Amino acid sequence: MVALGLCAAALAACARSDRIDLAAQLPVAQAWHETTLVDFGTPAARQHLLLGWGRDETWEDGRTMLWALGTRSLLEFYVAAPRSLILTLQCGPFPDPDAPPQTIDFAVNGTPQGRLELLRDQRVYRFPLAAEALRSGVNTLELRYGYARRPRSLSPGSDDGRALSVAWSWMRFDGLADGAAPTAAAGPAGGSLTLPSGSQVDFFVDLPDGATFHVDAVRPLAAADASDLVVAVERDGAVARQVTVGVRATPAPWEESIDAGGPARLRLRATGAAGAGGGVVLDAPRLDVPRGQAPPCRAPRPPATATTPVILYVIDTLRADHLGCYGYDRPTSPHLDAFAADAVRFAYAVAQSSWTRPSMASIMTGLTPPRHNAIGGHGVLAPMPTLASVLAARGYDTAGFITNSVITAEYGLNQGFATYTLLPEEPIPPALGGRPPQVMHQPATVLHDTALRWVDDRQSSRPLFLYLHASDPHNPYLPPSPFREALAGDADLELGLPHVLDGVVKGTRRLTAEERQQMIALYDADIASVDDAFGGLVAALRARGLYDDALIVVVADHGEGFGEHDYYSHANSLYGELLHVPLLIKFPHQWRAGTVIGATAQQVDILPTILDALGADPPAALDGTSLLPALDCPDAPRPPAYSTLGKPSSIASLLVGRHKLIYSIVAERPEPRIALYDIAADPGEARDLADVQPVRAGTLFARLPAFRNAVPVGAERTLVPDGALEERMRALGYLH
Repeated sequence: MVALGLCAAALAACARSDRIDLAAQLPVAQAWHETTLVDFGTPAARQHLLLGWGRDETWEDGRTMLWALGTRSLLEFYVAAPRSLILTLQCGPFPDPDAPPQTIDFAVNGTPQGRLELLRDQRVYRFPLAAEALRSGVNTLELRYGYARRPRSLSPGSDDGRALSVAWSWMRFDGLADGAAPTAAAGPAGGSLTLPSGSQVDFFVDLPDGATFHVDAVRPLAAADASDLVVAVERDGAVARQVTVGVRATPAPWEESIDAGGPARLRLRATGAAGAGGGVVLDAPRLDVPRGQAPPCRAPRPPATATTPVILYVIDTLRADHLGCYGYDRPTSPHLDAFAADAVRFAYAVAQSSWTRPSMASIMTGLTPPRHNAIGGHGVLAPMPTLASVLAARGYDTAGFITNSVITAEYGLNQGFATYTLLPEEPIPPALGGRPPQVMHQPATVLHDTALRWVDDRQSSRPLFLYLHASDPHNPYLPPSPFREALAGDADLELGLPHVLDGVVKGTRRLTAEERQQMIALYDADIASVDDAFGGLVAALRARGLYDDALIVVVADHGEGFGEHDYYSHANSLYGELLHVPLLIKFPHQWRAGTVIGATAQQVDILPTILDALGADPPAALDGTSLLPALDCPDAPRPPAYSTLGKPSSIASLLVGRHKLIYSIVAERPEPRIALYDIAADPGEARDLADVQPVRAGTLFARLPAFRNAVPVGAERTLVPDGALEERMRALGYLH
């Protein structure tokens, strides 16, 4: 089995083309064929694994292996025709001398198959799987374990917090055949697709009404072959249509209409025994799609000019749902709420990552992290067009003032800025419980005073672009008076210190429910502090005659987690508490003030929106698009919102309309490889729908490769930090 997805480029073509060449999409489809061996710890095995599996590892002798995480694992395997199988496997239990013998309960497609009791070391076992439990196509093998143990709970010197149950070396399905995989060949009039006997290909598509599946001819692979082609269109929970095509009876063009549009799985299967040497050849298989008739939506023109002041105000670690203008019931943000009344508020804006540098690089370039490539722990933004460089070329004075060491000039975020100043973090005072080398960010009041001095001192009539990056809500949560007394008066101030959150993130410190609420209260008080400072900045801009004329964007780089999905802090997941950020855009003279846009916005949209408002051309091949059309056409579809945690982890998410998919192969937690959420019905992302809506999950998963594998604009560059920079990052919790 090869688990891949239909590329987004082909799906995007549905809007402007009437044909999708399926043969060309085979490398990114989901292709299945019988295979006998799952060699755990290898990339080939990873394609079978669904749930409860750790990272790829090796034994001391170099053989590959991996751990089962938790007490339940799932994997997939393919069977062309059901028959009795023998499962031969090599595995061993986690060594806990005080535990009873480890057991594994087997079930196939939900049907129990029995229990296996393991000996203490790595052994080879044989276990039967009944033919009655199997089905033609994809089968699910469920493994339930008697116990799981965390190494650090048994060995004080261990920092491994995973729940480990069984170490797996390999698994073999005796009775299956190593069948041939589907293949494709290019052709001038459309490619051909070859399905060997007993193989299958799934194409996940989201189509409009009126689509048809068409082939120029269906031919046998071998002269004496008796295989037929089975075509099925599946919706979530049901087969909408299935037809068997007699190969020898269909040498001429053949087509089949697809029922009503929407997410669907188009499944093509060649009958017959795997490895029999036969199969089916499809000439020019394609989906014919009617062209869309929706009229284009023109962008309205705000009252901006080539000299309009532009201010980008970023509040670090600010989640949208902790602001009053986004529905929060605590008084954290009266000044930002007042600003929102002057601005256009985007109800659901998505961060492109859950930590600062890749998110800020996306804001500055209009590119997703795989394309700007500043995504690793010390990734550097390579030379490329940025918002600052485009505005500088148009005659703007450009200045950036930041309070976070992870976006210093050394990391390339200063491109296009004539002035780019870090206000470095300072040690936490001992009176607040500081422990060297722990540090705290400069407050927003100091940031604003520094920036306003630059505004007042500049000897130029050129328009200004000012970027301010406030970090008050970022850990440590040490709100000043009177905000601490107003919103966190009963909170233990120690809960806001870095070493506490670091312990929570590592799992060495557990918060009680009351402590969690106190930590949230401290965070809220920090928001109130930066909100008050922002109110002072607005007053200062008004006093200088800049506020009314300016285009001002307020956004966060990412949010913050407080245990909603068992995660605290950020840079560790892609759930809504980290990706749903506020986005407020005040246009000159408060144009469209108070407008709320429900369509999805993204950080990559900020650059093209600012340039569109100014009448400037954006750099070529951006991932973001201007948000101005959404003001007059709020119901028009918006592009998918792609986010990633970045290297070295492999977590990505895609939001299309109301549905969000999270793809993860992080080893430390036994979470699904694919999770699906309906954020309109379930904004807290508490109900994973991937099992009940597998086709919809598949259509989103099919679109991921085009984003994850996009060709970077800049070469990958990595900074080797000096000791001082690395120590500051470690003190801020970025390096564990």
